[in-house]
Amino acid sequence: MKLVLTALVLGLSVPAVAQAPAGSDANASKEKRVCKRVAETGSLTRAKRVCMTVSERDQIARQGKEIGRDMQTRISTEQGR
Repeated sequence: MKLVLTALVLGLSVPAVAQAPAGSDANASKEKRVCKRVAETGSLTRAKRVCMTVSERDQIARQGKEIGRDMQTRISTEQGR
């Protein structure tokens, strides 16, 4: 009975996936969760697993670049005084 029910559910879900619009593939890949192991500061052996979507990682990278740019601007303007 469980096998028949599983086959029925899988059979019904396949056509819905096949009818997805072509533009949704790019959006789906951006929302896919990706996990990375990140070394903990102060430890050579410990690492923790960090899971984020691709768009979250992109946002963090943009914020980091913006902070770095701001720091460079502040340092250069302070040295010019």
